[in-house]
Amino acid sequence: MKLSADHCFAIGRPHAMSGTPCEDYALSGADETSAYAVVSDGCSSAPHSDIASRIVAHALHHELVAGAFRESCTMLSGLQKRMRESETALGVAQNKLRATALGVFAHLDRAVINVFGDGVFAIKYRDGTLMMCRHDWEKNAPFYPAYFGGSLAEFRAFHADVQTPVRVQWATSKADSSGEYTERCITRTLSEGVLGFTFSFPQWRIIEKSGIEFIALMSDGVTQIDGMDWKEAVGTLLSFKTTAGSFVKRRMMHVVRESQKTGRGPLDDIACAVIHFEQEVENGETETS
Repeated sequence: MKLSADHCFAIGRPHAMSGTPCEDYALSGADETSAYAVVSDGCSSAPHSDIASRIVAHALHHELVAGAFRESCTMLSGLQKRMRESETALGVAQNKLRATALGVFAHLDRAVINVFGDGVFAIKYRDGTLMMCRHDWEKNAPFYPAYFGGSLAEFRAFHADVQTPVRVQWATSKADSSGEYTERCITRTLSEGVLGFTFSFPQWRIIEKSGIEFIALMSDGVTQIDGMDWKEAVGTLLSFKTTAGSFVKRRMMHVVRESQKTGRGPLDDIACAVIHFEQEVENGETETS
């Protein structure tokens, strides 16, 4: 087995029409034994939203690589330290770097996803089964790691009237491509949400014949493509014709163009980063999707 990764981010219609910057960002990378992927979404109502998503994404990338498989709650101090360093270098206050972040770090025998705020992650298996997980926050006010820079009490007070402000939606499609989904929804408390969420996938989920083929992270823009249900959008983005080269960039731009033919396209900025677990066949070559 070998690992590869790719990412893409694109501006949504409202920002393109108003001349404001894209607030989503993504990055990824892979070598012979490990891979990472990160997406980040800046807060529209905060200054420096585009800068924030980039800084937070790179900070999380460094934390993922440095700490490998740490849980999200143990990464927060490291993220805070790296954002303070950016504040010193760039003069942008840490509590202004408001951006969500989703990150995944993988080896050939394990993968861990960390979620700070809102967004979607998806696991596509080699038999075609697709498992999706969507995180939403009440009042459209997700948690940002930057709140640990001095705004956490204010954020807690804002959500004080909501017992479980985090909604986590799971959806799994059948491998027979029938278009049917098994769905469930759970809620999480504020105290759980501000520590982030961690999802771990052990070796057997990766190396078995019908194991994981792709792990994808997406900003909440994937839930706002005109005329497309979010589950359909995720499945369409992961329907790669080939996994050579810039496979995520090609696929996302195709989906954006096609959605603009039948509607208004993405109604928010969108970002996607994917790790591909490429399984070797007997002759030493690799399988392609």
